[in-house]
Amino acid sequence: MALAKVIQFGEQLLLWGDGADPEEFTPLCGFTSLELTVNIETNSTNVPDCDNPSLPAWLVSSEVSKQMQLGGSGVIDSDALEAFNDWLLTGGEKNFRWLTNSVANPEANGYWAAPGIMSAYGQQGERGQLWNQSTTILLNGAPQRVSLNAAPAPTASPVLSGTAEIGELLTVTNGTWANTPTSYAHRWTRNGTVIPGATASTYTLVPSDEGALIRARVTAINASGSFTSSSNTLGPVAP
Repeated sequence: MALAKVIQFGEQLLLWGDGADPEEFTPLCGFTSLELTVNIETNSTNVPDCDNPSLPAWLVSSEVSKQMQLGGSGVIDSDALEAFNDWLLTGGEKNFRWLTNSVANPEANGYWAAPGIMSAYGQQGERGQLWNQSTTILLNGAPQRVSLNAAPAPTASPVLSGTAEIGELLTVTNGTWANTPTSYAHRWTRNGTVIPGATASTYTLVPSDEGALIRARVTAINASGSFTSSSNTLGPVAP
């Protein structure tokens, strides 16, 4: 018996861009449900039977327009909550990528890419349960299908650990990746700005970090390309 080659939930990734140049794309952490829908608008025309006009006409339908819609729901990731709230208030487009079957079928690995707007957002919860959120994103225009050609693809974000105090050493893991990275590059940010010279997997907090939020970026590299994923945030840094 030949079993179907199934795709696990974790092999579908919805990533959003930070708007920087070059732009960094990170997974929307915390989502336990994801959905991709293509809405197709059609027009239908009655086509009569010319040999017997008394018979019921057949309907012929034509495609008029298409729009891809992305959605997700799950627990709120506290690191992403501020970014969601900012987007909710300011509006506008963000760039999105939807990775499909990113682990089980690396030969066909790729993603849909397009700018999108938030069309719905909600938060909800009940006593004794974790707070949840849901969002719907409408992509503008035709999404581009991009082949990664087996470049690294993130399956779990890097993890930043340590004590957020001046003089303490912070360490970031590389995270986990599909498509076998051969090397990694590291950058550290202070309140979103890259820290000059901080290119190792560890970073010692200095006085200028006081009060700041610290984060690390890990770029995985192989012969087919590279991909950057961000860690969690630590801080504000204490004296």
